[in-house]
Amino acid sequence: IFFIYADSSNRMPAPVPVNGLRELLALSHHVPLLIVAPWLQRGSVVDSTLSQVDIPPIALDLIGFEGNLPWTGRSCLAPLEDARALVHKPGEYMAVVTGSGAGMRRMKDWEWEGVPRPDLARWCEDVLLLNRWAIENNRFVPPGKAADSR
Repeated sequence: IFFIYADSSNRMPAPVPVNGLRELLALSHHVPLLIVAPWLQRGSVVDSTLSQVDIPPIALDLIGFEGNLPWTGRSCLAPLEDARALVHKPGEYMAVVTGSGAGMRRMKDWEWEGVPRPDLARWCEDVLLLNRWAIENNRFVPPGKAADSR
């Protein structure tokens, strides 16, 4: 399986005039994703709001994994009731885009377009905190090694 996508950490200006926060974030952080595997149907398009954290669950879905996975992302291969995407410009803002609205946090306060979603604000903060912790503490341990024998 090959996943081809871009890094979305460098927000680009929207190419056209925008109407609101959701449209601004969707246009300026849009990253196409191409999945290539011999058994996939050619030309299938999934037009859903996703983040890069959704790629591992998509990969597991494609290989038929049926267990539970403690992960923040979700596969788009099954219908999603509450599609969402996390966007983040380090040192500037974090934001969440949903099918019907968006929220952005600069400094300490969240600004919402549509219905405020404190649950998604917390999700964004948790994802970024867990990622930072794992990277800063080098907690990626190969199978078969003890966690303290890095």
